Amino acid sequence: MKDSRMENFKYKISKWAPFGDPAVCKKVRGIKKEDLCRHSNRDLKIEIVRDDEFAFRRVYDIFSRIKQAADEDKKLVLVLPQPHPHYIKVAYLVNK
Repeated sequence: MKDSRMENFKYKISKWAPFGDPAVCKKVRGIKKEDLCRHSNRDLKIEIVRDDEFAFRRVYDIFSRIKQAADEDKKLVLVLPQPHPHYIKVAYLVNK
């Protein structure tokens, strides 16, 4: 049985959403899971990471950038968001 209340329902993007172009949002919602990482920009790599891998990848990425800069005797500037527990792990690796 069809719910008659839904027949007249018009989807509208919340005014709190940071982006609200309905046509663009509809297009993006239509992207299939297998196509999420496909795009035309060769310089941009997109990868979907499972939640349980994210913390390790973040720590590894920060540490590897610091280590590479040190190995190459280059300066490195990182703009990182507020204090985060992951930074303790990065500091541990840097100090080893």
